[in-house]
Amino acid sequence: MNRDPSSCPSRVSLPQGDGEYCQLIQDLVNDVAADPIRIDHQACQACCGSFLPTSEDWNPVVASKVFEIADRVLQQADPSREAWQKATQLVDHAINQLPIVLAHEDDLVDDRQQQVHESCINREQFEERLPRPEVTDPVHSPVNWSVAITTAPRRQPTLHETVGSLEACGWTSFGIVVDGDEGWSDSGNWTVLDKRTQSIGAWPTWVETLRRLYQCGADVLMIVQDDALFPRIDCLRDAIESCLWPNDRSIVSLYTSTDDMLDDNRWQAHPRRWQLGALAMIFPRSLAADLLTMVDRGELEIVRGNAGIDTRIGVWAERQGIEVWHPSPSLVQHIGQVSAVWRSSRAVGLRRASRWIADE
Repeated sequence: MNRDPSSCPSRVSLPQGDGEYCQLIQDLVNDVAADPIRIDHQACQACCGSFLPTSEDWNPVVASKVFEIADRVLQQADPSREAWQKATQLVDHAINQLPIVLAHEDDLVDDRQQQVHESCINREQFEERLPRPEVTDPVHSPVNWSVAITTAPRRQPTLHETVGSLEACGWTSFGIVVDGDEGWSDSGNWTVLDKRTQSIGAWPTWVETLRRLYQCGADVLMIVQDDALFPRIDCLRDAIESCLWPNDRSIVSLYTSTDDMLDDNRWQAHPRRWQLGALAMIFPRSLAADLLTMVDRGELEIVRGNAGIDTRIGVWAERQGIEVWHPSPSLVQHIGQVSAVWRSSRAVGLRRASRWIADE
């Protein structure tokens, strides 16, 4: 449900009808600005259009307002040392909370508030919206899938949205892999394939998930990340099966980032090294084995740390002559407002899909 200023718990009216202030912002800046600071209705509306902020996770409106207030203190002729230090901390934190976007991009988008209704269309109707690519190496029917969702503790959980939307698209059998169970709530009727107390990181978790799926013996393996939103089109699984495989050296990404999006509706083999998004990746069994072999040889330790899933997949595909096919518009949307890896990274700008099939 969309948020509205009239029901915002942080919105407080000043005495004698003298405007409103935001209790959340006031609490954040109280050490440098004790008097209530008025917030206009336009700012409230913009805040409600973004994700729900907390004292730890500021949306762009809250971050901008805190920056403005703290910077005003720093511009004073002679602020106290304590006020200067606290204002500096607020400015730094506000900058870290603001996503990096280009001038034409919207940093207030919150796809979690979008109401995505289930769409009951057949495959032919779906292919009118997104024509099927030429398939030269068709998968055998019925397709034997092995599907897993990887998840890690988030301050703003998205797993329930991912699971519900995946099921609505026809994938009702899948497992959950939990990387670090601190604060994780097993509140769904899900099959948990693995749950680690101590996190091992995004890339090691993804690799071990692929290995587990491969060991299941399925023909088609799909790993979904817990901030992927599917379009609730009930024939999507059937439509995707008809697209497998464009050739015998191809994998499929159901996600297409803004940077990789085409203007027309079609599938394409990515013309460059794949590097923007591993939200929903599909592998034939043989190529999953090829990727795991390269991992075991240590040939994909090319990124510092335990992130860079998409970059490593892209390097593997490029080295092995494997095509990454992806759709325009994207078939999944990136809804992670706070990354499980980079704690202040937002799903805006290039990190989300500028075109999503649920909107078209």
